[in-house]
Amino acid sequence: MVDIDLCQWSDALVGVSETSGGTNVGAMIGARGCIAALATSTVPNPKSGPGLPLTVTITTQYLVQVVWQGLVQTSNPPSSVGCGKDLYGDEAAPATLGQRRAVTTVVNIGTITTPL
Repeated sequence: MVDIDLCQWSDALVGVSETSGGTNVGAMIGARGCIAALATSTVPNPKSGPGLPLTVTITTQYLVQVVWQGLVQTSNPPSSVGCGKDLYGDEAAPATLGQRRAVTTVVNIGTITTPL
């Protein structure tokens, strides 16, 4: 299931839903997405039974970053944005300085059970 979701997200980022002459045109240039787990929580295992652990660790906070190549130079994203670093050229080189664009957000996933 996760692989399908990631594939569909990748397809959306590169614009496969909108084409012109066989070329994807519905997205940013060279778009790429990155997801990082930031926090976890230990909760009671919803599945009980012999041999199963009493608790499970779940991810409750993610950092989502989307980057793409800009058409003109500006400043680089902050160093905390690792997604796509140097993908659109060496970010320290004058010729490609500031080609990478980025948006980021933190996503929190609530738990229904009380953490242990």
